[in-house]
Amino acid sequence: MENTTFGTRERALLLGLMTLGGTASNPELRAHVGDALDGEPRRRVNKSGLVMSEKLGRSYHHTLTEDGWAWCVTELEGSAPERGGSLGRTLYGVLRVIKGYLDASDLSLAEFVVKAREGGAAAPADLTKAIRDAYWHLAREPQD
Repeated sequence: MENTTFGTRERALLLGLMTLGGTASNPELRAHVGDALDGEPRRRVNKSGLVMSEKLGRSYHHTLTEDGWAWCVTELEGSAPERGGSLGRTLYGVLRVIKGYLDASDLSLAEFVVKAREGGAAAPADLTKAIRDAYWHLAREPQD
């Protein structure tokens, strides 16, 4: 999938939507990214099948599709927009580091985002108790 057809605005909005867990309203995007997915950029990403948008009340609500998540994964290895400057080059360097981590950890981008948004997967304070609780939750009777 070729990612260079999108300009800086569309790239920022798609990656911003990804960092919000893949779903957000325009007011949420505006607060998080500083821009809303509207007008021609919305029509372009909808037509490309990367985002589904529906009007709820007075604003649009957007959800990344499977192809949208795949676009984001591909963008992790992409090149910064020409007009991105040093910040853009640095950001895309960080994205490549994240992609390397995901590959090494056998973790999907969606799983990574969900865990990061939840504050990571902290180890239980009492691992033995957590294992016993899980056992009793799954076992139908003793010695299962």
